[in-house]
Amino acid sequence: NGKRSYCHVSDMEKLTEDVEMCMEANGFSRELFDDVINQMLRIARAIGIPRKSIMLVSLPGSGRKWISRLAARMLSSDVVEVDSTHNLEETILTCYKTAGLEAKPVTVIVEDA
Repeated sequence: NGKRSYCHVSDMEKLTEDVEMCMEANGFSRELFDDVINQMLRIARAIGIPRKSIMLVSLPGSGRKWISRLAARMLSSDVVEVDSTHNLEETILTCYKTAGLEAKPVTVIVEDA
């Protein structure tokens, strides 16, 4: 239908505080703050669209997984992390059931082993 789904942030100051605290705890430099906020909001918009998915590909240590988890939690989505060699099929099936039968948002993060 061409409509975009955006996550409403009513308190930018609170969002800023939360992200700064998470960045500090995870060893990110303050210089990256604007990039982290922009990436987190883009990911949140994409995963917030009903019945849609996204695939992010990045180098290890780039912070994409951490930012994705933060965006998913911001949207009250369950976050499931699995590596590509350990029970991938079973985990994906469980996530399908959670998303489809229970109508709960689920974010699956698959790591290449």
